[in-house]
Amino acid sequence: MRARRLIAEADSVASLLPEGHQSQFVVTNMKAQLAAREGRHAEQWKFLQQMDAFGTQGKMPWNIYSEKARCLASLGRYEEAYRLQLRAFDNRDSIAHAETDARITEMSVKYDTLQKEIEIERLKSERLGWTAMALAALIVLAGVVAAGVALRARERRKMERQKHGEFIRGVEEERRRVARELHDEIAGDLIGMQWMMESLSREEASDMVSRIGMRVRKLSHELMPPQFESQTFSQLLLDYVAGFNSSHKDHRIVLSDEGSYPWNELHPEQSLELYRITQEAVNNAVRHGAPGDIGIMLSGDRKKFSLTVVNGLREGEPDLPEEARLESLRTRASILGATFGFTVESGRFILTVRE
Repeated sequence: MRARRLIAEADSVASLLPEGHQSQFVVTNMKAQLAAREGRHAEQWKFLQQMDAFGTQGKMPWNIYSEKARCLASLGRYEEAYRLQLRAFDNRDSIAHAETDARITEMSVKYDTLQKEIEIERLKSERLGWTAMALAALIVLAGVVAAGVALRARERRKMERQKHGEFIRGVEEERRRVARELHDEIAGDLIGMQWMMESLSREEASDMVSRIGMRVRKLSHELMPPQFESQTFSQLLLDYVAGFNSSHKDHRIVLSDEGSYPWNELHPEQSLELYRITQEAVNNAVRHGAPGDIGIMLSGDRKKFSLTVVNGLREGEPDLPEEARLESLRTRASILGATFGFTVESGRFILTVRE
């Protein structure tokens, strides 16, 4: 009854607003939410359709599709709800892929620029060598010193180019992993559901669609969290821990911050690498470690950070993991200019990344 009264008051407010004004969208959206809260989904659907006339007004398209899909599912219109939810997943995936493609393009340009600069440095060094041979002893000595400086600069640029190349390869490997999961698992489940649709009850079909949807959303979020540009590393880590703990029964992440490092000042590229290192370390703990708590500890001082991931060892699992399993973690740590190490103490596997 309270929601009905609020909807009536919202209608009174809306009548005072200019037609087509942005506030009309806000009011209509509020009425849809109030109708949904009281279970009046037919009225909610009417309001959601009215909102289409105002455009998205800054609201993400995938969010609008998902809201409509939930409303249709509540009305028993499962087929339409299923199609709208697929559109929501497609839209969200396209945004994540576009962001990844943009980053790959940016890193490829930097990679090509560094190659050209190294080639220019090489030509300069060669010309410098020929000139030094024709000069007096003092000038030759000066030329040798200059050649040494140029060589160090070239090696430094070469190392930067290698780091950028490793980053690009890491992103490409992540895309291949996502493609494999989409093809081998999610696409297979959808095809299986298509063949089983006639034999499934509505409840079973709805449950299956929900499970597939959760896996697609998890995969999309792992590819590139949509809030990555606006939140700090520690804020993203809190969201990741909350999502993990709500979706896993045998494992639980315990997060602690024991230092004074300013995580909100990390560059976005550093945040991305640390976020990926944390994800992979936790995934390894789930696959190879014993059920139970997985500790993530943030520490360090004002100038240097430290990240530690701790998990118990599963019975029968070797004390030290295969080196290949940790190679990508080691590579990501080198891109950050950080040290990477691991040890086993009292039946626990301890992985550490320090700047």
